[in-house]
Amino acid sequence: MTIERKFRGYYKSDENPIWVYGFYYEEKGEHFIKHGSVAYLVDKESVGQFTGLLDKLVKEIYSGDLISAPEGDSRIYKIKWNDSDFRWGAFIVGGSGERVFSDMKNGEVIGNIYSNPDLIKIT
Repeated sequence: MTIERKFRGYYKSDENPIWVYGFYYEEKGEHFIKHGSVAYLVDKESVGQFTGLLDKLVKEIYSGDLISAPEGDSRIYKIKWNDSDFRWGAFIVGGSGERVFSDMKNGEVIGNIYSNPDLIKIT
């Protein structure tokens, strides 16, 4: 299985701020997402990498996403790279512990840490 290397980032335009998807790169201390022939200057903190997994509504899951857990679990999970194990992890928001990442395909993306910081303050 090949996972598409794709990123997203928040383009802060005065007229129309949007999420953009594509190739991520850094140049001279600034961060860009290139989509087609257009490179968008994005907020570094908003950049997330596609994990290769889709949620139950067939929405792509990116690092930094917040997932409502599968049925029977009322917690919210934050998706991030686990450096010590070299894999994606689903970490409990407001608590400690981790759930098997592949379980998140049965959950639902409800936001992300950049657009929905209120959701990560839940304890």
